[in-house]
Amino acid sequence: MKTLLKYLILLSFAASCNPSFRNNYSIDSKQIKRVRIHEGFICTNFKNEVFIQCLRKIYAKELVTLDSLDGSTAANKEHLGYDAQTLHLIDSLASVFSKRPEMNWHIENKRVIINLCLEYRNSKDVDQIALRIAKDLRKKYM
Repeated sequence: MKTLLKYLILLSFAASCNPSFRNNYSIDSKQIKRVRIHEGFICTNFKNEVFIQCLRKIYAKELVTLDSLDGSTAANKEHLGYDAQTLHLIDSLASVFSKRPEMNWHIENKRVIINLCLEYRNSKDVDQIALRIAKDLRKKYM
């Protein structure tokens, strides 16, 4: 419970540091369900990049070769308009998440990093942040 509380405090702090997050958007549960059914490309790319950066924080050396073979990060950043605030937020979210105690959980002497990063990518917290980002980016670029 203490870990969850610390995480929520850090997430709130990261969000409050970004001026675009100072506005409170109301997001109801029906809207979250619609996001899961069809997220839209901004939400999908945001959440995918959070997942990739989460893996990158833990498996930095191992992903070097994959980065040269796969253009997912470049595509995600392009769909997010290379927005510096958004990319900084993604990096901050991944950094905070990668330092959580759960990232050291083991099953049969192996960590379960990919599962944890996927759970985080699909979490309600990231859904809500992705919705805010999508709304802000649509206003900014469209």
